[in-house]
Amino acid sequence: MNVLVVMFFCMISSIVVIFVIFAIIDHVRYKEHKYYKLNGKKFYQVISNRVNYGEWQIYCLLKKNYPNSFFLSNLYLENEQHDDSTEIDLVMVHESGIYVIESKNYIGGIIGNGYKKIWKKVIRNRPQYRMLNPVWQNRKHIQFLCNALDHLFYPDEIYSYIVFGNRSTLKKIKYNCNHTRVVKLNQLLSCIGYDVLHSEYKLEYEEMYQIYKTLEKYTKPSRKLVKEHHVRVSKKIN
Repeated sequence: MNVLVVMFFCMISSIVVIFVIFAIIDHVRYKEHKYYKLNGKKFYQVISNRVNYGEWQIYCLLKKNYPNSFFLSNLYLENEQHDDSTEIDLVMVHESGIYVIESKNYIGGIIGNGYKKIWKKVIRNRPQYRMLNPVWQNRKHIQFLCNALDHLFYPDEIYSYIVFGNRSTLKKIKYNCNHTRVVKLNQLLSCIGYDVLHSEYKLEYEEMYQIYKTLEKYTKPSRKLVKEHHVRVSKKIN
């Protein structure tokens, strides 16, 4: 019996050691990854946080398929005149336009209407979770983005993408907005591919770079700005 116990603990210890080794390897690789250089989020912050992990998945998918695009992550833009701010999860600057992406890595059924302020996440036998209408959210993101670009780019070629995780189910989602897509992660590439294919706009590399450099300064917000923004969002939901 004692031999079996010893063997069991040896096996568990070996699994733990292997796991730690792979985690260290992944951590080292991640620090060389462009996503880390993009927003400075540490490896454990990405893999242990559902929100961060969803954004990371979207970035990796798009970067792999559109390697010549410019990417910006977690932009915080302010409107001091109206005491307002907004956070954009991910922006892809592609030759066909600008893709503004709101990540919603949720689990459960999603119920929402493009004309209502609050959407709901529903999981059986659990209380409903309320969220701000992500279509409105991203529309606001785009308004702030256009102001930041100061007419460098026309809003007709800015695409709004709300991306839910693959473990969610989109139920009764109603919206009617041009250049707006509400999709799951596994639908993202086909939808963007369609928009890329049918876009009549074509940015030159210099234009793409200018847009990227104009927006880059908004990716490194102060802690004070981040805290104030989260307080504003909480008040709007409640």
